[in-house]
Amino acid sequence: MVKLTVCSDIHGDLESLVHFANFTKSRGSDKIIIAGDLITKPYTKEHLDALQNGSLDKESFLENKRIHARNTYTQMKQILDTTNIPYSVIPGNYDTPEDIHAVFQNNDLHNNTTLLGDQKFAGFGGADAYPPHIHLLVGLNEINYNDDTMITLFNAEQPDIIVTHNPPHGLCDDMFNGANVGSPSLRQYIREHQPKLVICGHIHEAGPLGNNPNGVKGIAKEGDTYVVNPGNLGIFQLLNPQTLKPVQSFDNGTFAEIEYDNEVKNVRFYRL
Repeated sequence: MVKLTVCSDIHGDLESLVHFANFTKSRGSDKIIIAGDLITKPYTKEHLDALQNGSLDKESFLENKRIHARNTYTQMKQILDTTNIPYSVIPGNYDTPEDIHAVFQNNDLHNNTTLLGDQKFAGFGGADAYPPHIHLLVGLNEINYNDDTMITLFNAEQPDIIVTHNPPHGLCDDMFNGANVGSPSLRQYIREHQPKLVICGHIHEAGPLGNNPNGVKGIAKEGDTYVVNPGNLGIFQLLNPQTLKPVQSFDNGTFAEIEYDNEVKNVRFYRL
């Protein structure tokens, strides 16, 4: 029996990550999984203003953004390293995969695989929807997402456990208005191949707090496949894309512990 401690959507909240790391140590976890969106502000207001007034060109803006984001990721890596527990990280739709890899190196599971015993994990980060201030990075080709690349990886590797940021369509992807916005191709892969476990994030309101009208609270099942969305660990705020000041805040602090023995045995949700 192994114990997986799972979180997603930290959104730059280092204090919550410290509490999560301490929990994993106290519980004797065998592996930590982080399913994306480690950051909320990958660039600063100062650098945004400089780009808009012409005192920074696009490449200089992106270089400053990379330095800023990687500094945040480095602080997160230092926190996770204190646990002495193996961990894997994927990017979310706020994160640039190259920045994640530059800091986390072998702990980066994006478009890659790893083993825990004889169980194969495969990971693919990102999503196909973005908040207003991240559209700038999408337009500069700093962030992108491709469902086809994800499915190509899974078809080639046939993993036991999948880690994605974007949920499968109709499984733990229920928004505040009841809309299902996950990946149809991932849902189809699950139907055809029945991996034992899919860990995802992205749609906070489909996590254990269940802030959706469909009654979904962080767990769903398709055939023999369990899908677990631990919700957002970190404080989450929607930002004004011009000022980067928060315009709306949401509930946070949830994560999951999964007991696994070649199949899912138990799932528990916790809140900071």
